Amino acid sequence: MTRPRVEAQRTIRLVSHEGESFDTDLLAATTSGYIKEYLQENGDMPEEEQQTAVISLPFVRSPILSKILTWAQHHKAEPEAVLQQEMSAWDAEFLNMDGTTLLELAMMAYLLDIKGLLEMTAAAVAKGIMMEH
Repeated sequence: MTRPRVEAQRTIRLVSHEGESFDTDLLAATTSGYIKEYLQENGDMPEEEQQTAVISLPFVRSPILSKILTWAQHHKAEPEAVLQQEMSAWDAEFLNMDGTTLLELAMMAYLLDIKGLLEMTAAAVAKGIMMEH
């Protein structure tokens, strides 16, 4: 299932566990099924370009939310089918991080329902485990 195309100018403000705010466009934010569903259920979908919806994510630490948004900005225009293909060089470099951070990123991708990121982090974790043995 592909995400509907929406105007990228609308702003979503995500607030991390530490209270840090991250502004992103609606298209990047809705790479997350959790955020998309939240906006639909709460009627918080910004109607006009000047409006900003604010979503608190108290279970996501700022460094991880920053990484998620970097990934979402890079992949926001790609259909889910493209994300399920082989990992790109950009993704391999993006996922080049310590194991603890990678596991936390995978867990947050799961909780936020970001399928493409979850699949990529799971593959990177599995590859790391296989390389250790």
